[in-house]
This record gives sequence, structure tokens and C-alpha cells, in this order.
Amino acid sequence: MRKNKEIKTLKYLSKISTIHGLSYIGDKRVSRSCRFLWILSLVVSCSWSFFYLLKVYEKVFIAPDISVKIGYVPLKHFPFPAITICPHNKFPHTTINYKENLLKIKRAENVSKLIEAQIEVALQSCQLGVYDLEDVELNISSEHLVYNLSQYQYFIDDMIPVSCFDTCSESSRTFYSRFLTFQGFCASFNLMNFDEIFTKEMSRDFFFNRVQSELSWDLTNGYSNNESDYPYRMSNGNYKSFDAILLQDNGNVDKDCSGFRRGYEVYWHLPNEVLTHWHSSININNINKDNQIYLRTKSFKMSPELQKYNVKYRQCYFDGEKKLKFFKIYTEKNCKFECLANFTLNKHGCVRYFMPRDKSTPLCTSKDLQAVSFTEIDFEDNADGHQCDCYPPCNNIQYELFSWAEINLLPDMNFGEHFDFRRIRNIDFEDELKDFDR
Repeated sequence: MRKNKEIKTLKYLSKISTIHGLSYIGDKRVSRSCRFLWILSLVVSCSWSFFYLLKVYEKVFIAPDISVKIGYVPLKHFPFPAITICPHNKFPHTTINYKENLLKIKRAENVSKLIEAQIEVALQSCQLGVYDLEDVELNISSEHLVYNLSQYQYFIDDMIPVSCFDTCSESSRTFYSRFLTFQGFCASFNLMNFDEIFTKEMSRDFFFNRVQSELSWDLTNGYSNNESDYPYRMSNGNYKSFDAILLQDNGNVDKDCSGFRRGYEVYWHLPNEVLTHWHSSININNINKDNQIYLRTKSFKMSPELQKYNVKYRQCYFDGEKKLKFFKIYTEKNCKFECLANFTLNKHGCVRYFMPRDKSTPLCTSKDLQAVSFTEIDFEDNADGHQCDCYPPCNNIQYELFSWAEINLLPDMNFGEHFDFRRIRNIDFEDELKDFDR
């Protein structure tokens, strides 16, 4: 009885309703097919209305328009970038005769364990040709590769440039940290201490500090006080520009290993990042040249009020929102670097020597190089490479190349016929830093 009463009430309401079409639904004089069409029209109309209401809600409360305010701030509030210098000559020719010893191994000649170890190291960082890995059989374990690679840190000491920041001296070489990258061993100026970059899970086999100072800067809050200067600050004018003299013994270059590239690769990046192939660089190649480099710096700051919105809409992370296994400090490139290492490990069961790893993760030896050589391309192309959600920090700094000029040196600047001379005369910045408030 109650159910029939409710049905009668609904029919009565639909009959007297002023909403067009609703009265036909409860009218018995209208055919069933016609009433069905009116019901379908009503359902579709309500569904569309609900859908657009959700869109409006999302626009207003979940993903609002974010305005950008551009301003200028003094350079002294921001760190000078880390300058990482990588020689294209991976090691002295007199130490590892790459081509000669590689051919001996290909011909299955008897060679010493030392030569086998040297060639294994060379294959990791040399510019490999199409046939370099053919007929190469080396029985070097991951553990031995770790040891052998770590021994070659000393060769970069002779390649570390004499540089100037406030003053110029030989002691400036102590400002550099040495570590293995995809370019082989590199030296980095103004890089933070590795203990402040990496977590305890990170293996430190190929990272060698020269910097021991108390950290006074972070990406979110800047410098903790006006007196601290670690990492070094930027400054207007030439007061704090980076200069370096790059000398290379041209009779001790292994051209078969370095390929067609000569000289040095110079990278710039945040002091809290280790070098990756995603960082920008220039090739200091031509000898007897002054290289004058100017960088443009941009700072991005997001209002804390936007933290309540979903990460996928604001496309960035606030401090502490995303944790990494191997890095204490979150940056977009640190995140992608760790993601690449995990991708390589899952695909091949090992990682390249320059990738983040823990002590239990094996290194890819020469036996694996053929398979892993295209891993980075696969990572960029594969959907898995984009599932790490490596958005940039909401408070961030970017360094961009503004201008670069090569100038001929004076004739009296001659270091002898046995040395190639190159100089980075000046790495400096525009007078003011662009600040983007969002």
C-alpha cells in the first residue's frame, strides 16, 4: 500500500510539474516509447549538468589558475653554481694504451691481470666504437671493477685546473671534489659535501671529498645568515667570478679512447646535485683560447598556500613532500637519476658505475655493456621512465647559458709545445636575478 502511494505521489508531481517534459513521464495518455525518450533526455541532461559542475569545482578548488609575478632580487642571496670539469682524456696514454691492449685481448693473446683490469676500466668510460666489444672476453667481477675504478681517482689530480674565485693559487685545487660520472672522473668546484647530498644507503666508492665546511644554505630557505659562505654565494660584477687554467699534456692523450672530442667539458648545476647527462654544458675544445661564459639565473618560489592543492595539478614538490632513497635533497634531476638507476637494475640486474646504488647492487661489467648501452634511450621512451613523478621543487633555482665567447690569447702566453692551453677566463652572471613568484 505504501509503495503504491509513493508511486501515485510521484506521478502526481510529474503531472503538475512546470519542468518541460517531466509532466509527460507520468501521463498515461502518452505512449511508453515517448515517455522512455523523455526519461532518457532527463537523465542525459542531469548527467551533463553534474559533469560540468564537477569541472567548475575542480577549476576553483583543486586546480586554480596560478598567477606569476616576476621580480628582481640581489644575486648575493643565491649560491654560485657548482662548476664540474670533465677531461675528455679519461686517463694518460702512458698508463693505459687502450687500442693496443684491446687488440691483444681480441686476438686472445696472453695479457696480465693488470692489463685486463685496465681495459675493463677503459671500456666503462671510453667512447666505444661499433666493434669495440666484439671478441672481448674479460672475467672481471663487479667487486674487482669497483676496486679498479676507485684507483683511477688519482689520475685526475694532474688534470684539476688551477682556478680563481676570490684569489688565484695552487691551493685552489683543494676546493675541488672528485667523483665518477658518465664522463669518467670529474672535478667539481663549489659542490656540497657528499655527506650532505647522499643518504646512508648510497655507496660512496667513487666519491672523494675535498670540502669540509658547515652547510648554511638550502634550496627552500636560502642562506641561514648573512655571514656564511658555503656553498659560495654569487655576487654582482667580477668580484666573485670563476676563472680556471686548463693545461693538458698533448703527448699523453689517448685519442682512441676519447674519440673525436678533445679538451674539457664544463658543466654548471646546483651545488646540491651531482652531475648527470641532463645538465647543460659547453665543450672547451680550441687551444690557446680565453673562454668567457655568462650565465642567466632564475629563481622560482611558490606560495605555501598552494601546498593544499594536488601535486599533479601544481606540478612541483614542496620541501619534504617526496623522499628519495639515495639523496637527502630532492631535486628533479636527483629524482630522475635515481629513477634511471632503478630502471636499469630492474631491466639488467646491474647498474652502470656512475649510477646511484647501495653496496649490494652489482655494477655492469663489459659483458653487460652491449645490453645496457641503450638503457638511457629506453628510459626516456618507455612509459616506466615517466612513472617516477619527478616534478621540480616548488622553490627552485635554474642556471642557463646567457653568452659564451672565445678570445685569442696574447702571443706571449706560451706554455711550451708539449702542452695544450685553455682558459676559462670568466664564469659570471647578469647583474640581477629574475625571481618568479607563483
